[in-house]
Amino acid sequence: MLQKFAGPFFAGAPVRPNMMNASVSDIDSLESVQRRFTKRLSGLHNLSYEARLKRLKLQSVELRRLLADIMWYYNLQDHFGAC
Repeated sequence: MLQKFAGPFFAGAPVRPNMMNASVSDIDSLESVQRRFTKRLSGLHNLSYEARLKRLKLQSVELRRLLADIMWYYNLQDHFGAC
């Protein structure tokens, strides 16, 4: 459904590289943009943010950042072995 409205732009390519070095305020700003964008999609304005994400099969910016951190830590442990 998201590609129908936003095409490949909102699929994450322009946003995801910026998340790796983002501060908490940057994450909040990116999350705010995602909230506003998803609210403007046809038929989704009356849903909560979580319901919009679920319908669009998206994750929150905060969750994507957390998962990226977990994967980075796992790869670090896998590479250097457990301490």
